[in-house]
Amino acid sequence: MLEALAVTSGLLTLVILTANNLVLAAAALSRVRPYEVRENLEVDRGRIAVIVPAYREGGTIHHLLASLRDVDYDKRLLKLIVVGEEDDPETYAAISRVCKVDGELLDCYGIAGRYLVNRSGMRGKAAALSYALKYVDAEYVAVYDAEDTVHPRHFRVALRILRDETIAAVQFVRRVIARSRTIEKAQEEDFNLYYIKIQPFMSKYFGLAELGGSAFLVKTKCLQAVGGVNPRAPAEDLDLTYRLASKGWRVVIAFPPSETRSITTLGSLVKQRSRWIRGGILSIPLGIRALPRSLPLLIVTGITPLSTVTSTTMLVALLVDLVLGLYTHYLTYILAALVAVSATSIITAIFLSGNSNVIERLKYLAVMSVVYYLATWKALIDTLRTPYSWEKSESKLDSF
Repeated sequence: MLEALAVTSGLLTLVILTANNLVLAAAALSRVRPYEVRENLEVDRGRIAVIVPAYREGGTIHHLLASLRDVDYDKRLLKLIVVGEEDDPETYAAISRVCKVDGELLDCYGIAGRYLVNRSGMRGKAAALSYALKYVDAEYVAVYDAEDTVHPRHFRVALRILRDETIAAVQFVRRVIARSRTIEKAQEEDFNLYYIKIQPFMSKYFGLAELGGSAFLVKTKCLQAVGGVNPRAPAEDLDLTYRLASKGWRVVIAFPPSETRSITTLGSLVKQRSRWIRGGILSIPLGIRALPRSLPLLIVTGITPLSTVTSTTMLVALLVDLVLGLYTHYLTYILAALVAVSATSIITAIFLSGNSNVIERLKYLAVMSVVYYLATWKALIDTLRTPYSWEKSESKLDSF
């Protein structure tokens, strides 16, 4: 029985990792970069609602608001909507130090807006976004996290790309602002690999980059066609990505990047990644419905994390088999294949990173591998125990 379990879980791990390797290899061979617009932009004068879901972001939101000051767009066509929770006075206080406020009305560097308290009866980022959409009367919706920044050219570039009727949304590259600490540099490498190497491949050849939860613009009519943001989604960004794809629309990844703050503690990083992994696993049914366009995204975000469970199961069963003297040559073949596949993953990731310092890259890969391993188990446990909830970004406050 244990031998069969070890063999089965080993084979499943091999299949999952091979599928992930194929995505990595295809991204490496394609050498595609994010969409980039270099010429002077003449764009339609579309109205844009900029939504910022914020919970206990008093120490970070001023960076985002300050970045709006320099946007290369007619500020009369922008509307800022910050949405928070009733038990969070600190975010509103921070906004009042940067913007002119009159109750819920805001004026931030010439951009009119309002501060909303989420009264939907549900908590979390997805619920806050869904609630804020009720107040949108613009042709486009932009979403940014409170700790991110808006590049001056984002809106012009996005509207130029969104002239294409087949494109529903534009996700901008997200770049981590990292200091010299290993845990921060590892996040920077992780984001660079995903947003600059893997996402462009998915965008060009499958028409579906993943909305990353922040720094994206989407057509309001497309949002309405898929029912808006699911307020109960554990990963509202991936959920929306799949629903847009199932309607036949494309999502593209583009430059210039949006900068975000790095997380400075292992525990907080594991918490963040566990939410992403949980959302990826729970969104597998939606991803299947969006096939074939969603295939590489489904493999990366939903299927690959399951290899943590299958590989751990295999190793435990293998150790018990060894103790009981039940080890067979079949397991040797599987282990050898897994070593080869894992080595291929490492080599491909190093090649994709473009980092000439192999030792340094291996160090960052090791750190993020540990993070994702722990995060996967946490995601599975949380799925069984607790619902999704807000997490304030305290860990980012000392990373400026």
